Amino acid sequence: MNIVLIFSSFSPYHHARAAALRQLCQNKGHHLIIAAITAPSLSHQWTPENDLKIHVLCEKGSDGDVSLVEIACSWVRFLRVHRPDVVVIAGYWPLSIALLGLVPLTKRIPRILMTESHANTAKRTGFAALAKKALIRSFSAALVGGKLHKEFLVSLGFTPTRIRDGYDCVDNGFFATQAMTARSQTDNFRARYRLPRNYFLSIGRLVPKKNINTLISSYAIYRNRLLEKSIDLVIVGDGEVSGEIREQCAALHLPIREASSEDLSKLPEYEVKTPANPTVHFYGSRKNHELPVFLALAHAFVLPSIEEEWGLVVNEAMAGGCPVIVSERAGCAQDLLSESYLDMKQFDCSSAGLDVRKGGIIFNPTDHQGLATALETMTSCLKLRDAMARDAQNAVQIYTPQRFADHILQLAALVTRVRS
Repeated sequence: MNIVLIFSSFSPYHHARAAALRQLCQNKGHHLIIAAITAPSLSHQWTPENDLKIHVLCEKGSDGDVSLVEIACSWVRFLRVHRPDVVVIAGYWPLSIALLGLVPLTKRIPRILMTESHANTAKRTGFAALAKKALIRSFSAALVGGKLHKEFLVSLGFTPTRIRDGYDCVDNGFFATQAMTARSQTDNFRARYRLPRNYFLSIGRLVPKKNINTLISSYAIYRNRLLEKSIDLVIVGDGEVSGEIREQCAALHLPIREASSEDLSKLPEYEVKTPANPTVHFYGSRKNHELPVFLALAHAFVLPSIEEEWGLVVNEAMAGGCPVIVSERAGCAQDLLSESYLDMKQFDCSSAGLDVRKGGIIFNPTDHQGLATALETMTSCLKLRDAMARDAQNAVQIYTPQRFADHILQLAALVTRVRS
């Protein structure tokens, strides 16, 4: 079977999945061609050790500046040359991605949709919603993230038997190994990255939907509750609301430390003050290879988004044994944190009002007090926090690139068999 796997642009998050699918295709005697509309930006260049050949349709373009005509012509030529039996496409919108799905349709080539859309992220209404529904239903099969995503496709009329989950995964072994290395040399890594001794961690773009302002407000409440027993907050990322968030910290009288230097070794080592003065640390955007260290040394990772298709950084945190505090609106919440503890008494702490799961806590992203309580519980109940750290790694184990690859081939076999 000749399979084409295509993305808008090939980013680091695609590496492990594409490599696993390539390996399984080789084992099964299939041929995989990996493609992208445009080359990645400099910040998203893949690393040589992945040894993946990526066919770029529009070599001279970059995200957003290639015409639809150029994409369509390049895609038609590509399909004519490679003659795939099935095309696997990441997403269905914007128009540049929609073209990837529509062109093979005219050639009667089966198409598998990979999507993270769910009801909480669907914004279009009226004609746009009808067009999206028709476009999605035109696909032969779909690979989704989890429960919310499958429910959404079924609500649009997609046949349940043509849906598999497992789209959202990372290289769990890589993050587990990196975490183990960092924790075995905690003092060295903490000094190298100029990190505080104990901290909550947020990683992501600083844009409105990431809801960092609620995290800041909740952190201020938490800090006022626990005083010197509270711990620091590290924010990794940059974006359009970065200035607004800093102003919010100042208004709430939260100490700020700027640590966004590209070369962290140029910063002075962070000294723990006595008495403690828990601080908000802004580290700016970091390189992908640095993030496992931030996750490994964190007390817990927080994802406060009001809108999140999945949240792959939660997979990364859990794979490294870092407990998580996740918004109920994140697509990953109900899948990665699917099991509750049967006996909370074993942890000798109160969890009243909290949705405590094996691996972390799920919370309402509009409830500032609730998030503050989650932070407080994670700080005060160390026996619970340590159990979550262990259970996080167990919970994420089934979400692997190998499972992604297996489900893609299952769907490919299904749609090509129906075609023949």
